[in-house]
Amino acid sequence: MARGRAKAKQARGGGLVEVPGLLGLHVADAFAAGLRAGLVVKVIEPEPEDRPVLRQRPAPGTFVERGSEVVAWTTGPGDGLVPA
Repeated sequence: MARGRAKAKQARGGGLVEVPGLLGLHVADAFAAGLRAGLVVKVIEPEPEDRPVLRQRPAPGTFVERGSEVVAWTTGPGDGLVPA
């Protein structure tokens, strides 16, 4: 029975996908990379498209369910963020 449900979930587009590395990508490119992987990228302020991603969660190479959220942080004047 569980096997049938797993197959049905895969048929609907579920399953595990690998989180891409977003570090160093500009915001627009990070959104595109997440979309290609089947994930949703949420950028924490500030998010001008010309700023690079400094941190992300979950880490690159992690496997998560398709459609999961990847949180990214960008640089900003005086924001004090450093890569994790």
